[in-house]
Amino acid sequence: RTSTRIPLGALAGGFGRLSNAQAEVAYAESADAVRRMVELAGEGALAALLQDLGKGRPLAEAFGDRILVPYEQFLLYN
Repeated sequence: RTSTRIPLGALAGGFGRLSNAQAEVAYAESADAVRRMVELAGEGALAALLQDLGKGRPLAEAFGDRILVPYEQFLLYN
């Protein structure tokens, strides 16, 4: 992985605008974030979060309810 990090919050909009090198970093960082969410709350909570998002629920609201950590706090540590 390259040392150039992309802020996790910037990944929420998708990776289509990124260069190949940036996309590689973005996918690695996203995978790390998913592992962290599973560590914090379990696979069931992650599945419920994705269902909430699919229903149009705001990310920060659903994240806090499902992962049990405020979204803004999660961004600071990931």
